[in-house]
Amino acid sequence: MQKITLGDPAIAEIARLVQLAILTGTDVTDQLRTLSLTVENDVLYPHPDFTEYIEGSINKLLQDAETIQAQA
Repeated sequence: MQKITLGDPAIAEIARLVQLAILTGTDVTDQLRTLSLTVENDVLYPHPDFTEYIEGSINKLLQDAETIQAQA
């Protein structure tokens, strides 16, 4: 049986998804379902498409927050 471990970047993304779920009030499992990983030398890393997706989502949330704050 092949042993695969989580790389530090994958662990950091999991932590970020948990934080995102807390901030947005969404279910942690829904956030974790968005995570896609790639295997390199038996270590899991975030897939580049996932990294691009999550960065875009966070930037949109920040823009929405700035817009709400400006309207207040």
